[in-house]
Amino acid sequence: MKIFSTLLVSILLGFVNCFAQHEADNWFFGNRAGMSFQNGTPVQIADGKLSTEEGCAVMSDKVTGKLLFYTDGSTVWNGNHTVVTTDLRGGISGSQTALIVPNPANNLEYYIFTTPDLTAGGEPKNTALYYSLISVATPDCEMLLKNVFLIDSVSEKLTGTLDCAETGYWIVTQDVSKNFFYSFHITSQGVNRKHTVSFYDEIPMSNIQGCMKLSPDGTKLAVTSSLAKTPFLALFDFNRLTGEATNYNLLSNPNTSISFYGISFSPDNKILFATGKTGFALPLYFSGLFQYDVTVTPSAVKYTESMLSVRFLIPYNNSTMQLAPDGKLYVVSGNRNFVDIINNPNIKGVGCNYQADAINFQKFCGRGLPNFMDYLFGDHCFYRSCNSSGNGDTIIICPGTNIQIGNRPISGFSYSWTPTEGLNNPNISNPIASPVQTTAYTLKLTSVSCESFQTFIVKIAEKPVIASVPPICTGESVQLSVTRGDSYSWTPAIDFDTATKANPIVTPKETTLYKVIVTQGHCIDSAFVTIKVFPKFTANAGEDQRICLSESVQIGDTAKEDETYFWYPPEGLDDVTSPNPIATPKGTTRYIVVTKRNGCIAYDTVLVTVIIVKPVVSKDVTICKGTSAQLTSSGGKVYSWSPAAGLNNPRIANPVATPLATTKYRVRISNGNCIDSAFVTVNILPSFKANAGMDQTLCFGASTELGELPEQSKIYSWLPTTNLNDSKKANPICTPRASTKYILTVTNENGCKEYDTVLVTVKNQNANAGADKTICTGSKTQLGTPPESGNIYSWEPSSNLDDPTKSDPVATPNSTTQY
Repeated sequence: MKIFSTLLVSILLGFVNCFAQHEADNWFFGNRAGMSFQNGTPVQIADGKLSTEEGCAVMSDKVTGKLLFYTDGSTVWNGNHTVVTTDLRGGISGSQTALIVPNPANNLEYYIFTTPDLTAGGEPKNTALYYSLISVATPDCEMLLKNVFLIDSVSEKLTGTLDCAETGYWIVTQDVSKNFFYSFHITSQGVNRKHTVSFYDEIPMSNIQGCMKLSPDGTKLAVTSSLAKTPFLALFDFNRLTGEATNYNLLSNPNTSISFYGISFSPDNKILFATGKTGFALPLYFSGLFQYDVTVTPSAVKYTESMLSVRFLIPYNNSTMQLAPDGKLYVVSGNRNFVDIINNPNIKGVGCNYQADAINFQKFCGRGLPNFMDYLFGDHCFYRSCNSSGNGDTIIICPGTNIQIGNRPISGFSYSWTPTEGLNNPNISNPIASPVQTTAYTLKLTSVSCESFQTFIVKIAEKPVIASVPPICTGESVQLSVTRGDSYSWTPAIDFDTATKANPIVTPKETTLYKVIVTQGHCIDSAFVTIKVFPKFTANAGEDQRICLSESVQIGDTAKEDETYFWYPPEGLDDVTSPNPIATPKGTTRYIVVTKRNGCIAYDTVLVTVIIVKPVVSKDVTICKGTSAQLTSSGGKVYSWSPAAGLNNPRIANPVATPLATTKYRVRISNGNCIDSAFVTVNILPSFKANAGMDQTLCFGASTELGELPEQSKIYSWLPTTNLNDSKKANPICTPRASTKYILTVTNENGCKEYDTVLVTVKNQNANAGADKTICTGSKTQLGTPPESGNIYSWEPSSNLDDPTKSDPVATPNSTTQY
């Protein structure tokens, strides 16, 4: 009765430990977003000071739920939202930059573990795992230790759980580039710097960014690496006694392009949820929600994958998940104002009730939620495998055989065995046991002064049980599993990682029947399992296509038996589940088809190039008659202008137009079979005439008026300007010294110009009276020169001349005379 009472008290205390915790009642995340679960359902709170892109952590009083402190990995605020410190070694862009762990030695102290911020841009401030210690003995809080170094070259990932005794904790992080996990044990003695290292066999990859989560019962560890070259989502067994992560199980398919980030287990530890980028449609991602059943055999977990939802407007692939005190799973996706909820995370399939945009915070919610140890949200108590131990000696015999048990007799003792079934003599020290089933025999030894008991277990070797395995796809591996043996030998032994263990990994190239010989003690038996391998197949998205805008084209291939299809992006497709949908994209689009057959997946892509002929032409133009304008067009490859009159080349994109009259030109633009046209009008302004006047002939030194009377709104300009009284007048006075051709330029109010010329000839007269002469009195002499046509002559004095109007009169002077 005493034992029963102690056990009952332990159970009750355990259940209090499981279900009465309030450490996660307050959440702060994103840009001052917050929620409180103190009343059971989430209520928005807005008094937080935290503004972070990803990682954060919060701690509340486990009894009252009162806020104690919170951090973004760098700054710590107390429950009054006052800064406690600003120089921890995490950062606002670290995936899981901080984790808060109670100090087992003092319930008013907490450890704050921080991982580096490796993705904020630039050189990281640090690359190590640190811890600090904070006291909440007063509301102001006090830092007792800060930034104690633990290990270098770690990723941004950090998680934790209770240890096996449930009096301490394990925290786990991952190496930044190597296949190692580092587990640190926190006990009442402090943080044990002698950590546990777990190795898994995989090609080294970038582990910088992603998430890690331990299941609520602490037996499973899930991890993602979103920056790895190939998709990485893996599941491990976790030992809460040693801190080891073992039995590496890669769930992601390296032949896909899914970039996993967020992960979480269901409260009942049976389902694993993951989020990941499933495709691109820059600048946006497609973000998918995936679900896995972790209760099946390890090799079968990957085949339970189901994609519950695809979000097409998520601007980042970083979607984080976190269990909450209300038993629901909350999801936040990059740089949005909403939080999604999985209302029933213990239910498989769509019954989990994924609710998109469930809570609108009307502010940036970031890409991370508070990082809690998930033992707070599920039944972690009394994990029976943690401290299991055998009882008594065990002897294995083959069915139908017997074995002598016990020891040689000792003088002075009597012997009594129970049960008596299967014993040749239950009252001797070493009877022959022939049980028909595994039996625990208890020997009672009695002497005069004492009695004692000893137990011997005779185990009947059981027939080996080999687990059936689901069919696999060509190139995939599967883990076999056989039980009830001590040693194993598989045949044919090819394609195994190890053919001598109970759960080998095998990669058959075709459907194969495998035999395993199982040895248990001295007993040997065998079992068989057939692995069906589905033949490799290919997806066919069809040939790349070129279409005009608004046209449609059929892509894909004819339907094949047992195949299902899913196309994305869905925009422009009439049916995303058809093997050959009709595509009418608004722009050039690369479509991806995911083809499934017997659970196997193949991918193919097709590029539908949309030729957009969008004519762009120059604006209508107005020019003066006789001038030119260059027309411009673009948007195609071939151009044809009409009418061709007035164009220097109607077959080019940018011809020069010199029409004689206002003309509306049409350009026909084509790119392949895609054609469109546009118009541009060249307007010709009314013509006018410039009038420089009639050609004139002047005597040297004479003047004349050029041009005509001025007209309003016209500008006049004469060249050359020499010998003009005003070269800007319509009718300047000209006094040329030599014959000159004047050019008149007239510009009207539209800027059009007209030209005219006038020739002013200057006539130079050379009078010739002849040479001086000497004559006798009464004699005559002829003066001048022969007449020239058009000249008028006049001599002075006219006396003694036969005709003073002749060019060569005869003079009879009476005395010396100068004519």
